[in-house]
Amino acid sequence: MSKVFAKQIHEYHILEHCNTYTDALHEALEIFVSYNEESLDDVISKGLRPIADAADLDRIIFFRVWEKERHYAGETYRWDKNEGGTAPVDDALKVLPVFGALKRWVSIISNDVCISMRRSNFEADEAAFLIPRGVM
Repeated sequence: MSKVFAKQIHEYHILEHCNTYTDALHEALEIFVSYNEESLDDVISKGLRPIADAADLDRIIFFRVWEKERHYAGETYRWDKNEGGTAPVDDALKVLPVFGALKRWVSIISNDVCISMRRSNFEADEAAFLIPRGVM
């Protein structure tokens, strides 16, 4: 196979992957903006499903920063594929303790930057917190 042809195939797969995410985001947006009499949990649950499917995610968790200065945060919503959508919030995560990784994460998201990291690049405190919870 020529290098040019291999590059074209690679670029096609990247474009196909981007289209999958774009389609999922459009589907989620359509669900979110057509909110009617359903409960908010139902709408969020339905809207997260196409995103989770496109990204091959088992779980999506929303955290809220309660006190930015003291770096307190907690889980406010949990979506779980195995439970069919909205799932009970983990009591152990409702209020997170102040620790190094949380301080770094709050600092990062406070600057409107998304946190994205690979398990192989977790720092020790991140690994100690995330790996027991199945975060990949």
